[in-house]
Amino acid sequence: MRPENQSSVSHFLLRGLPIQPEQQGVFFALFLGMYLTTVLGNLLIVLLIRLDARLHTPMYFFLSHLALTDVSFSSVTVPKMLMDMQTKYKSIPYAGCISQMYFFIFFTDLDSFLITSMAYDRYVAICHPLHYTTIMREELCALLVAVSWILSCASSLTHTLLLTQVSFCAANTIPHFFCDLGALLKLSCSDIFLNELVMFTVGVVVIALPFICILVSYGYIGANILRVPSTKGICKALSTCGSHLTVVSLYYGAIFGQYLLPTLSSFIEKDIIVALMYTVVTPMLNPFIYSLRNRDMKEALGKLFRRATFSDTGSMRPENQSSMSHFILRGLPIRPEQQGVFFALFLGMHLTTVLGNLLIILLIRLDARLHTPMYFFLSHLACSDICFSSVTVPKMLVDMLSQDHSIPYAGCFLLVVMLVDQQTQGSMRPENQSSLSHFLLRGLPIWPEQQGVFFPLFLGMYLTTVLGNLLLILLIRLDARLHTPMYFFLSHLACSDICFSSVTVPKMLMDMLTQDHSIPYAGCVTQMYFFIVFTALDSFLLTSMAYDRYVAICHPLHYMTIMREGLCILLVTASWLLSCANALCHTLLLDQLSFCDDNIIPHFFCDLGALLKLSCSDTSLNELLIFTLGLAGITLPLICILISYGRIGATILKVPSTKGVCKALSTCGSHLTVVSLYYGTIIWLYLFPSSNTSSDNNIIASVMYTVVTPMLNPFIYSLRNRDMKGALEKLINRVTVLCHDVQSFL
Repeated sequence: MRPENQSSVSHFLLRGLPIQPEQQGVFFALFLGMYLTTVLGNLLIVLLIRLDARLHTPMYFFLSHLALTDVSFSSVTVPKMLMDMQTKYKSIPYAGCISQMYFFIFFTDLDSFLITSMAYDRYVAICHPLHYTTIMREELCALLVAVSWILSCASSLTHTLLLTQVSFCAANTIPHFFCDLGALLKLSCSDIFLNELVMFTVGVVVIALPFICILVSYGYIGANILRVPSTKGICKALSTCGSHLTVVSLYYGAIFGQYLLPTLSSFIEKDIIVALMYTVVTPMLNPFIYSLRNRDMKEALGKLFRRATFSDTGSMRPENQSSMSHFILRGLPIRPEQQGVFFALFLGMHLTTVLGNLLIILLIRLDARLHTPMYFFLSHLACSDICFSSVTVPKMLVDMLSQDHSIPYAGCFLLVVMLVDQQTQGSMRPENQSSLSHFLLRGLPIWPEQQGVFFPLFLGMYLTTVLGNLLLILLIRLDARLHTPMYFFLSHLACSDICFSSVTVPKMLMDMLTQDHSIPYAGCVTQMYFFIVFTALDSFLLTSMAYDRYVAICHPLHYMTIMREGLCILLVTASWLLSCANALCHTLLLDQLSFCDDNIIPHFFCDLGALLKLSCSDTSLNELLIFTLGLAGITLPLICILISYGRIGATILKVPSTKGVCKALSTCGSHLTVVSLYYGTIIWLYLFPSSNTSSDNNIIASVMYTVVTPMLNPFIYSLRNRDMKGALEKLINRVTVLCHDVQSFL
């Protein structure tokens, strides 16, 4: 990202809805009711799916995620719109606008991918009913949802990063009720060709391609139905797909009406009306569509109502001895004649709690002086206190007025669900105060006359790293004997090592050949981001491999059951997600810092610690995050590895035989060596600062785990592993035979 947005704009003005001032009250009540209906309706769908075992199927799994997304999607824009309708203050800070745009794009794309996943589920259910449970297994559903989140995050992050490169001049009025990307680009005084190109490209990927997939799915469904043309089959297909088709029509119809049919959206007012359709109306209608048109949902809703209501005659239902249908709350230890006094007292306290904390949230939101970390946390604490009190007090007050103190079984779950409406993050600085456009990398601590020696050395090590790890991936891909969980993780570790080394070494080699050691601000932040990603990814992958070895040795009979393909994919996916989240947190916080005159980094790459030392801002929050995420991303995985090998050692000692020890060493030796190299260097560098009094020692340690360790991994796994050596010999024999055949032919 550019170190400083050239914009003179610190905030934007939202023009809002095209309605007359005297109509504000009517529309405020209307949209507030629609928003509350959206939130409560979708949360009710999530609750029904959670409580009713009959709805624990792939279709309803996707529906619960769609409902949660709709709540979040509507919450990105509607609360700000409602607040603007009640106040004259319609401005939004630069960072707040960017954040709103990020989450708007994120949940728009997520809706698209989830609807596509639901279409695929319906296709499998109708076209391959006998294989439905085999295909739509739990792991695949989790993978589809995880991929949807990752792609949506990547899409919105791409747009956001590009937008931060754009400059804004005098005009700061957005003719919309939220920060729409298209409206923001029209205000820019920079070249937005790249932004528009990315909008088109990403739009094709996240909107057009999913829509095509949905059409293809329903094309197959229609063809399948026409093969058996019966009224019963058509009715069953419509009952299965009707709700989903309605949601698809609403969602894509509104989007195509705004973006793909410009003749219908030539006026700003029409753009706003269409935007209201898919940000307010569609999320509100989804619960009704899936409850009124879906028999299973209606039955689950009826079941919940029956459990939550009581008999009109007042007689107790005969108790079912096999299961509880309700509980009796004893209540407060107060006398009956004191109920009225205590009721008024607790009612007043509860209202004071709600109104007081809401006032705190409103003050923090409206006063720019309170947009600081302390008040950011305070606003979330106030929101939490409202929900915390509302979980128990209303029920207690009702019980004090009635003789019936029972609560249904489902009601117990309703009381423990705290519905916290996440608000858009507090206003941060709209621009990085830095005057720096680039940094200077000091590089390796070697003399100029030694450059010629070290350049071929590091070039050879880098090529060895890339070719060696690619060879590992190739061997694992070609040899069927290596298609096991351990080698599945190893192939991802090899890929991660290639990327890890490629983040820093090419730039280092280029700096050794040129006199220009500068790196742009955006390039530096990008390098730091990917460095953290692959550092954390290596850590999580090594932990997954340790768990694999633990299961293989301690539970050999259940190995294939436990380490199934779905779990392996889930572990790798979780590793990528956690690594990206870790790096993103550091990157976003770093972007809030200011850098003054000193721009020389005493390292050969953009190390986070070195960058923080150059900042002239308060870095206490960054350092706290480094410590916290360091524990989560490095220390906790190391503890898990130690526990795994502790259990492995205990299992080996139970059967003390030389053969068992040798077999365990052959199974775990390579992994233990890699773990020792990786964590040994990191621990020496970061956990023992007394041994790193000079920056030269830091650089040498960094070279160890960015250059040496990734290079050694292929040798460790090929020289110490019989299966890998066998696969390598097999590949060499195949190449030799092929060369011999070619020579014979020639």
